[in-house]
Amino acid sequence: MAGTGVAEQTPTGVAATDVAPAELEPARSFAWSRVVAGVGILAAAVAITATMVLLLRSDAPSAPVVRIDPAKLLLVQPDQHAADVPLNAPIVVQAPEARIWGVTVLDPAGHPVPGSISPDGHRWQSSALLAPDTRYRVIVQASLARGLLGRDLVGRRTSFTTLRPSALLSPTITPAEGQTVGVGMPIALRFKAPIANRAAVTQALSVTPSIPVEGAWRWVNPREIHFRPRQYWPAGEHITVVAKFAGLDAGNGVWGDADRTLHFTVGDAHVTTVDTNAHTMTVTSNGARMNIIITAVTDTSSQPAGPCRRPLIARPSGAGPGCGRI
Repeated sequence: MAGTGVAEQTPTGVAATDVAPAELEPARSFAWSRVVAGVGILAAAVAITATMVLLLRSDAPSAPVVRIDPAKLLLVQPDQHAADVPLNAPIVVQAPEARIWGVTVLDPAGHPVPGSISPDGHRWQSSALLAPDTRYRVIVQASLARGLLGRDLVGRRTSFTTLRPSALLSPTITPAEGQTVGVGMPIALRFKAPIANRAAVTQALSVTPSIPVEGAWRWVNPREIHFRPRQYWPAGEHITVVAKFAGLDAGNGVWGDADRTLHFTVGDAHVTTVDTNAHTMTVTSNGARMNIIITAVTDTSSQPAGPCRRPLIARPSGAGPGCGRI
């Protein structure tokens, strides 16, 4: 009852101000479940992060290391330690699964062999001939795409040696450089060894006159070849002779080691014509004609051999005995 100081009883005999334990328990249980859920989410996030780190690491157990063999990735010709390599053989580097960004080829003196890389970066080839009996070093640098890991660098070093020729072309050429010659002068090349591949040597020769003339090369013997114009050279002609002999295989171990170029000039046209029946000799100088009377023309074909024997001797009037020519 109110005002008596006695708490009012509920039908169950419990005071109204008391809270039953059954009513407090559900609230405490809800708070702990939220904490447990948060911890679970955090643990899952940590696990996912750890898994991603393992997948991205190159040394992760799930991503085995792939070993690169430069000899299989970078293909170099001539082969490693190759010997007797021809002087005209190209140096070729191929990298089908990589991109070449540097190739260096050096002789013992450190002189480089020039070359170029293809636009796609998968091939390099030299652009110069090789020296005889020389050891070359080849240094290749390339890169390999490895997906998320970026680009790995790979390199290779090889060496090879060129052949030693049995002989070099190195011909003696006449006329000499800068010489002035007559209108009937042939161009002659004389070699130190017999030439087996004469067709290749002939194709390597060219004659360029300032005034076009018709002419041809002819082998006199296995060591000598001549060029003659069909008619006389024109007076004042300037002629250039080029022999592309560098790296040329002339057969039987004979190789060319260098190109040759020379220039010569044709002087005045002095032409002498002998008529044995009329006993006259006609001389023209740049087209101007002069007549000289010959007293005797001797055929020496039936004479015994000797220092004065000549196939044909023309003696001017008043000339005494002897074997001089006009």
